[in-house]
Amino acid sequence: MLKEFIDEHKLSEYKTRVEERFAHIIRRIGIETGDLISKEGEISQVIRDINNDFVARNFVGAIKSMELKTDKSANSIFQLLVEIKTFNDENHYNLGKADLFSSNGQTNKNEKAISLLKQLIKEMAASKEKEITLSDSFELLFKIVENDNDTGWVEKLTNVGSEGTDVLVKAMINIMLLNVFKERAARKHKDDFRLHCMMDEIGKLHPNNVKGILKFANDRNILLINGSPTSYNATDYRYTYLLAKDAKNVTSVKRLVKKVASLSEVAS
Repeated sequence: MLKEFIDEHKLSEYKTRVEERFAHIIRRIGIETGDLISKEGEISQVIRDINNDFVARNFVGAIKSMELKTDKSANSIFQLLVEIKTFNDENHYNLGKADLFSSNGQTNKNEKAISLLKQLIKEMAASKEKEITLSDSFELLFKIVENDNDTGWVEKLTNVGSEGTDVLVKAMINIMLLNVFKERAARKHKDDFRLHCMMDEIGKLHPNNVKGILKFANDRNILLINGSPTSYNATDYRYTYLLAKDAKNVTSVKRLVKKVASLSEVAS
């Protein structure tokens, strides 16, 4: 069997099969990573739309400025995938089985490709993640100016100000993100429409910011349904309801304010 293995050059045949196999894997990784990277332009456009939206209709209150941007991904697996894609793009004809377009250094390129795949296997084994998603392909940074406090570019919205300010900023970003996609849908269907959005934990906001976030959303045709255990100025809202549970754990809904009369109506 050994004589047959050598005489019929089966060692070279197995080597060729292995090289073709890892070359296919490298190319497949390059294609799928390219698909992820191709979304960078769309992501950047959404962020530009959000930034422009705040400038056009900013928040009247403590938040003076808000800006978002993307940065290079810190995900080690994604970084390695990008390296493999770049290697594949630069050595497309120098991987796997030799052909008319292969260069003299093909053996070294194959060894480098195997080394990259080994690194990828090692990183995947060490990682707890089961998949790489679009959000792993970039880091989202925020820059918030709240009164005289400038956060600089940060990854998390946990040090903007007080807990209420953090909630306010996150709500504003979500409202602007909803507005971007709402306007795109409106252009697509040639129709204007409104969205209703539930906002919980409104009680963490300063009373001065409650009215501000309502106007911030309403200016974008987004109508907030705010839930809070604390009562606020009823005139800031179109409707105010009280939700209560009885002894049988059945929730009842009672409207507290049916209509807010204008000054002219009161005078008459």
